[in-house]
Amino acid sequence: MRWRTVAVSVAVAGGVALFAGTLWAVDPAKLWVAIRTITPWQFGVFVALSTLNFILQVWRWDILLKAQQIHRPFGRLIEMKLSAFAITYLTPLADLMGEGVRAYLLSRERVRPSLALATAAADKLVEWIVHIGLTLVLLAAAMVGGSLPLTSPRILVVLGALVFLFFVLGSRLVEGRGIISPFIRLLHLERIRQLREVAKSIDRFEGVLADYLLTKRAAVVKTVAVSAVTTLITFADVWLVLGFLGHAATLAEVVIIQTMLVAVYATPNVAALGVGDFGGAATFQALGLGAVSGVAFTFLVRAKDLIFAGLGVLSFFGFLRVDTAMVKQMLRSWNNRDSIS
Repeated sequence: MRWRTVAVSVAVAGGVALFAGTLWAVDPAKLWVAIRTITPWQFGVFVALSTLNFILQVWRWDILLKAQQIHRPFGRLIEMKLSAFAITYLTPLADLMGEGVRAYLLSRERVRPSLALATAAADKLVEWIVHIGLTLVLLAAAMVGGSLPLTSPRILVVLGALVFLFFVLGSRLVEGRGIISPFIRLLHLERIRQLREVAKSIDRFEGVLADYLLTKRAAVVKTVAVSAVTTLITFADVWLVLGFLGHAATLAEVVIIQTMLVAVYATPNVAALGVGDFGGAATFQALGLGAVSGVAFTFLVRAKDLIFAGLGVLSFFGFLRVDTAMVKQMLRSWNNRDSIS
């Protein structure tokens, strides 16, 4: 059995165990009552707001692509992002792997692979920096104002460390220096024949990232502004669903719950099964909102995500006209223990 198959089996089994354990710990009857408080029109508003957020995210990516003279129809970019979301959400891949999927789909349309990956990575990098930055500012303001609902400020320390890390990495890129390639040269990994081409690709990839900050700052400023809007919409999404569940949540509580969702999406699993349910129950319980509401919240988010994932499956196998040869190639890559993801 291949190691990837073992990893998938462990991820799925762990998710199922967490899911079963979470449902065992909460009262299913109360959970069903909580879910039924959400009316169809309320869920529709939630999906509509999430759709607006998704379109803005595609627009942000489009800005970065056009800055590199890559022009693709907006509808095509929507198909690619939907496809990437479906693949990463319905398989044990973390959300950050979606950038690799987007780059792969874009490279099939005669875009240099390193350039395609760099544009997708730059998109995610801007999103993370803005999202984490706003999260840190809002939580710090809540702590100073005495309204931080958690007794321990450890989450601020973690977020602060992440912001510092992004600042260091961004500073290196601004100066035109690499991030990964220095470690490759330090360890002389480029001397390994199998890694030589990988090292060259990483150099080209980092060159494109640095190019955004060195010569295309107008595009970066636009994407930062769009990211600020998308981050605020994600907070509004959480606040909206909490209101539908009967909770008048504070801004700090909304930010903490959204941080939990980010952590869930960064965990490799299928449809966040188990991880999302346990994370929702634990976070809501810590905030005094009740574990039942946390699981109900996760169920509603998953229902929305499954709609986007379903559209993504249609995009991947229909709109993008994925041929049989491509699917066979992906399966061979999966079973090849020597392949490099």
